[in-house]
Amino acid sequence: MTLAPTRGDRDTVAGASATHVDTDQSTLTKDQSTLDKGQSPGTNQSTPAKQKPRLHSLDLLRFIAALAVVLYHYTYAGHRFGSQDVDYPGWWNAVSRYGYLGVELFFLISGFVVFMSAWGRRPTTFAISRVTRLYPAYWLGILLTSAVVVMFGQGASDTLDPSHITWGRFATNLTMGQAYAKVEPIDGVYWTLACEVAFYLLVLALTYVGITRRSALAFMWGWLALSIVARVAHPRGDLGFWVDRILIPDWSYFFIAGMAFFLWRKFGRSANLAAVIVVSYVCAVFAEIRQAHFVTSITGSPVSPVVASLIVAIAFVLIWLIADGRLTKLSHPSFGTLGALTYPLYLLHAVIGYIIFNALDDVLNRWLLLGLVLGLMLASAWLITTYVERPLHPRLRDVLTKADVLVRRRLGSK
Repeated sequence: MTLAPTRGDRDTVAGASATHVDTDQSTLTKDQSTLDKGQSPGTNQSTPAKQKPRLHSLDLLRFIAALAVVLYHYTYAGHRFGSQDVDYPGWWNAVSRYGYLGVELFFLISGFVVFMSAWGRRPTTFAISRVTRLYPAYWLGILLTSAVVVMFGQGASDTLDPSHITWGRFATNLTMGQAYAKVEPIDGVYWTLACEVAFYLLVLALTYVGITRRSALAFMWGWLALSIVARVAHPRGDLGFWVDRILIPDWSYFFIAGMAFFLWRKFGRSANLAAVIVVSYVCAVFAEIRQAHFVTSITGSPVSPVVASLIVAIAFVLIWLIADGRLTKLSHPSFGTLGALTYPLYLLHAVIGYIIFNALDDVLNRWLLLGLVLGLMLASAWLITTYVERPLHPRLRDVLTKADVLVRRRLGSK
């Protein structure tokens, strides 16, 4: 695996990522209004006149994917990588070992929603939307995780050892660029941030060109072709550091498919989009076969490539049904609240959860302990969403927007 967990993130094979997309009601509603009204500067393409409603079904899928990843860590991966004392053998274990595939669903959703967010926006506006959405909760997650490890961590695994938290590592992680600086993450699940950042940078570059249907299709086909060439040329994953970090060839197919599903929803069905989706799916299946073998090799427990490929197929079908307007009845405003919890849940659940499991292993029944830790993580995610993300997001956005306007005025005056 080219983006396989390193020493610093070996206590996980999965994380979350589309948890990073806009989930608060005001931002996503505004973005979906732009979906049907806005065009990139200079384009004269027609767009549907009718505004589509918020896609609450995506929020529900995001939450289900997050829960699958959390249960994968708590009931399967944590124990096998020595981070968690509690194990959950038997049928539960046989099911939860596939929870890592929630990441792939996250990447599909991220491709859809982030590309929707970028449509019709200037490069700096898009960049500001990403920064303000990601960083407030992320900074708090880094701070809380570091504090818990320093105060209560033990040497069960690298990321649970207090010596893992150094000032240099802490400062580098605050930038969210630790993968590019070749610095181990504070929490192993943060490896997915490298994939998200690469995707955002590629979309940001496209906003400078101007996002239209034609440029988007050219971008998707180009990225898809480069990913295929890179993987065929280097089947074992030795692509080189920067090629790996920019093309993310093991995961690009999910982002590309998500983008194509967004265009499907925006412009309607087309043979070109269908071809992008089909090719992306075929490549994703090959990637998942590799991933299944990788997970099997590092956990010592068999993960079926057939089951993994089937779950990926179900994820593609679900996003297609949403894009094609076939799941409109599967929508409720409460799903937006669930979707908003996924990002802070992702940021907090792994290392802090392992430490709680290890501290209470001898005190509570393992099933009661699982329920307690899940409840604590969900409650913490709600508190962060309510009292950190929602208040700070608009304030940080306003500050950065004013700075952007000031810089553009000064540059324009020269």
